[in-house]
Amino acid sequence: MGRRAAGPYSEGRAISMRGRGGGPDVRVVWSRSLTLPPSHFQTHIESNGATVRLRLSGELDLACQPHLDAILREVEQESEHVILDLGGLSFIDSTGLRTILVAWHRTREEGVKLTVVPGAEPVWRTLRMTGLDRVLPIAEDA
Repeated sequence: MGRRAAGPYSEGRAISMRGRGGGPDVRVVWSRSLTLPPSHFQTHIESNGATVRLRLSGELDLACQPHLDAILREVEQESEHVILDLGGLSFIDSTGLRTILVAWHRTREEGVKLTVVPGAEPVWRTLRMTGLDRVLPIAEDA
């Protein structure tokens, strides 16, 4: 199971709700260290045992980086497997790519598996153009 480290990300709270009809649990994560996301970016967290799916939607750019980084660090501490679902993104810039790449390196060091679901063609194209589709663990759908 993931480790809980002391620090700014461990001061928050997680609210869990049971999924309907045997569906996945849905968690709302709040932390004092989290900034509010820009209106053009949304996150949704689903927990199913030791696996957490973090669904991103909207546009992932420089303004979203602090929020995404804080959420990734939070779910990494509580998970064995993080599925980062980019399916709802219409845009990702170099800051978003770097945030994902840094999270992948961090999870590898911590023994947490990170899988990226790229989703829409603009995101796929960006991953291919940068070569990250050959570096990051990619799954069509996980």
